[in-house]
Amino acid sequence: MSKSETQWREHIINDFADSGFEGKDCRSVLETLLCYSMPSADVKGKAAQMSADDRNLANIVDIPIEQLMDKFGLDEATALLINNIPDVIFAYRNKSNKQVLYNVGKACEYFKETLASARVETLVVCFLDNALRVISCEIINVGNIDSVSVKPLKIIRAAGRARGKFAFLAHNHPISGAAPSEADIAVTRSIKQILAHIGVRLLDHIIVSGSGETYSMKREGHLPLLEPNN
Repeated sequence: MSKSETQWREHIINDFADSGFEGKDCRSVLETLLCYSMPSADVKGKAAQMSADDRNLANIVDIPIEQLMDKFGLDEATALLINNIPDVIFAYRNKSNKQVLYNVGKACEYFKETLASARVETLVVCFLDNALRVISCEIINVGNIDSVSVKPLKIIRAAGRARGKFAFLAHNHPISGAAPSEADIAVTRSIKQILAHIGVRLLDHIIVSGSGETYSMKREGHLPLLEPNN
């Protein structure tokens, strides 16, 4: 590695230590990530190549791992790191935001933010305590959602870890409106029964569209109204 490349890496790392990613463009963020994950790589060149053609970070994390490796010469660990940035954000949001989902409006707002980084249709179950505070959210399925794809054991294990008395379901429609399909309604009924068998009450199923529109199955009559003011 040349002296100039070494100095550039030191500059990037020092800058990151001082201000994190605040105010950084896509290329600068990539340079920082590559500095840490590929110690001997041409950081500037790879970051420039990856961010060419007006690609932003959202476009880049959507690129399959194999293409990141083949097209940009990333090693497998780096490709995995970049591809899983949305999952890291999802995990952080759902461990740090101990919000109280006391009505449909609050739940819609919460899941709109929670699913903002989901790139494909993603079904999550969120468990709450007796005060309706969020305990945890877990991904149940990724991809097209139907009754066949619901794994009861996965839901039961998630409920056992959380030990909550109430639950919300939520999923997104990345490229369509928020209205539920027949499969969405069938999945909701199935999961509601699974949760009821282990003493957990399903409060609602929220759907978030790609444009940020939300749909509450409770509000629209697919689930019993649990609170008189909703």
